[in-house]
Amino acid sequence: MKEKFAVDGAPCMCNFGTAPARMKVTDQKFAHINGKSLAGTSMNLGNVFYPPAFAVCRASWPPKTCVPNVVMWSDTFTKAKVNRIATLLTDQSKATCVMGGMDCIRFISHGQIPMPVTMKQSPLLKQIDPTGEKLFNGQPLDCLKKVTVEET
Repeated sequence: MKEKFAVDGAPCMCNFGTAPARMKVTDQKFAHINGKSLAGTSMNLGNVFYPPAFAVCRASWPPKTCVPNVVMWSDTFTKAKVNRIATLLTDQSKATCVMGGMDCIRFISHGQIPMPVTMKQSPLLKQIDPTGEKLFNGQPLDCLKKVTVEET
């Protein structure tokens, strides 16, 4: 299965949470996937989920309201860098939370809304995306010179 980039609003689950949460991109405002969704990056740290996060955290005793604190992401897409530092998150990326430990948070879905096939093949695509940004893993990444591509 081909990896997809995770975007703002992508649903996640924590091994110690009692409900899913949606990721909130807080570290950048310019790199978008498929036109309007902010791309998640490895620098998206701290409490990066829309409230109520994962509802109740069972990693502590007694269980209490979840206040996630992401300190690291693993399994990121390293061929593109945002601001020369951050790598892109994919649906296979995992987060380490201070409370839950290593790789305790995973994506349920990448959060992207697919474009209709007719739009992808349309000759009007150049008018929709006049910058002609490169495709990474078959997905357009819209930004203006803030993303660098590393050849492998």
